[in-house]
Amino acid sequence: MDPATRFDDEAVRRILARAADRQVRSERLLPGSGEGDADAGAGLTLAELVDVAEQAGIEPAHIQAAARELQLRSDGTPDRYPFLGIPKETIDQRVVPGSPDDREWEKIVQELRDEFRVPGITNSFGDVREWWSSSMSTAGGIRLRLEPGEDGTEVVLRRSNQNMSHTTHALGWTFGGMGAFFGAVVAGGGLSNAGIAAPIMFGALSLVTFGLGRLLSRQAARRDRSRFAQLLDRIELIARGGGS
Repeated sequence: MDPATRFDDEAVRRILARAADRQVRSERLLPGSGEGDADAGAGLTLAELVDVAEQAGIEPAHIQAAARELQLRSDGTPDRYPFLGIPKETIDQRVVPGSPDDREWEKIVQELRDEFRVPGITNSFGDVREWWSSSMSTAGGIRLRLEPGEDGTEVVLRRSNQNMSHTTHALGWTFGGMGAFFGAVVAGGGLSNAGIAAPIMFGALSLVTFGLGRLLSRQAARRDRSRFAQLLDRIELIARGGGS
């Protein structure tokens, strides 16, 4: 990452907190937080941030990796909340030190298999390693990708929520279309006044479908984010050579 990259106050706070957490994990100490350094300054470059962190006892490698994680989240993530706020996918990312060797990769794959209860499929090309939960469509699958970067190995874990999104949209628009159709028939005099119940019912079903789909998918996304964070903690420990 370019040392001249500049970060605002919020980014500085998040990088310092994450870097402190990374250092605590690497040293196997009790959990701690670096958020006390949040007021280190506004508009700091990466080089300046490294200097501030060193004065607080945080290693430069952790600052650089934390900054890279922040950049991954802001630059490398597609729009996950399209129409009506239904999540398109759940994603979490880390930067782990070095590059996991074959033995560590096997441990990581086993963690994935144990966590998701599927054997999955592994693949590698060059220094990039990947694991998929299924060989079928990625519409509802889980994917882990390890790719060497400037400050370590970038680990990206994602689950596609397209099945839920597509189902919600298909049902919602179907009910909405039927409501519009019956509404047009009633307006044209093709049904008695009692027939107005049909467009109201289908319109309500459309709204309920979209609302319920949004609620359930967001709840599932929150559960996935928590689950992914714990899994990535274990993967990071393996990458640091601390896996069992």
